[in-house]
Amino acid sequence: MAGVSVLDVAQTHDASEEEYDLSDRHFEELLLKNRLVVAKGWKFRAHEALRARRGELVKLFTPTDAIQKKVAEKIVQARDGFDLLIGLHVRRGDYAGWLGGKYFYGLDAYADWLKAAPALWPDKKVGFLICSNENVDELLCLPGVNACAGPGSPITDLYALAACDFLIGPPSTFTLWASFYGGAPLHMLMQKTQQLHMAGFAHHQRF
Repeated sequence: MAGVSVLDVAQTHDASEEEYDLSDRHFEELLLKNRLVVAKGWKFRAHEALRARRGELVKLFTPTDAIQKKVAEKIVQARDGFDLLIGLHVRRGDYAGWLGGKYFYGLDAYADWLKAAPALWPDKKVGFLICSNENVDELLCLPGVNACAGPGSPITDLYALAACDFLIGPPSTFTLWASFYGGAPLHMLMQKTQQLHMAGFAHHQRF
């Protein structure tokens, strides 16, 4: 079809974990020469535009009133009696196979992080909101850990995490979006023996 170009970065960028910058001159030239550019791949990025248009993106992706109501009800429940609410994303399931299971951690590792985290805020009463794509009942019952489960669906869990004060979880666009949308600093868990520390929390403005 005339005026149509396919920009495929699956082999050139995805395979090597290299980002394709959408502000690059090459992409601008493609847009000028073609009526339609079809993007194929994962590593397309536009970090400066993302930061500049954060407000518009947050508004565009604000969930429906019904979803917001469910999230708000859960957050009120989770925050009751606590000074801080920490969102923990227990990403398992599909992570058993992704990258050879590199970020697939046992529940024992997550239990250790739950037990260790309150020490980061010694003068605060800390509660946890745990969201997962698997059953995590054993984490919800840990002695000395004040935790409740997320609302239960992917969309409500996502925006409940966004409403937390701090976030902890393995590398995932799920928690990256929650951090970007809600502004909560995220501590990425890059290995199962990782120690938590305040310097590990960061405000994420990119994906």
